[in-house]
Amino acid sequence: MKKWIIALLMLFCLGMAAGCGAESNSPAPASSSQQAPDLHGKKVLVAYYSLTGTTKKAAGKIADMTGGDLFFIEPADPYPTEHDPCLERDMKEIETNARPAVKSHVDNMAQYDVIFVGYPIWYYQAPMFINTFLESYDLSGMTVIPFCTSGGYPSDKSVGILKDSAGKAAVTNGLRYDGDDGCVKSFV
Repeated sequence: MKKWIIALLMLFCLGMAAGCGAESNSPAPASSSQQAPDLHGKKVLVAYYSLTGTTKKAAGKIADMTGGDLFFIEPADPYPTEHDPCLERDMKEIETNARPAVKSHVDNMAQYDVIFVGYPIWYYQAPMFINTFLESYDLSGMTVIPFCTSGGYPSDKSVGILKDSAGKAAVTNGLRYDGDDGCVKSFV
């Protein structure tokens, strides 16, 4: 992986340092032969969904560090804010491989070269409407960089599913942000 990904993560973690405890481990790259994209001169979009504000905070930091445009991915039918009803709905959508509608739309998606896509991990994957969002655009020639927030679920399954939904885009390894202490915990 190129040095910029590690530098980005170090800055990200430093930016969240107020919430990081002494026990936090430094992020380490996953084993991958895939090269990270060069952001120099690239138009960046940071698209995210956040139910509790944790993913919004992470998205804001990434947008600040990359100079990217910030975009909220809004589901057409909002999710319940209570934990159990939200996850019950999500489980039903996963079981049926649903593609819930998205209310928000990026005008002129073709102007972007790199898209960071952020989401909370629910049952080991992104909410199903994140797939709807990605599948709504021709992402050919673009790079998609997933990032997720999770207090414990690993993110590897979610990144694999998003690769299928991103069509002909190059999808890089993802990042997992632990909302409990504010640090990036792992690459996928």
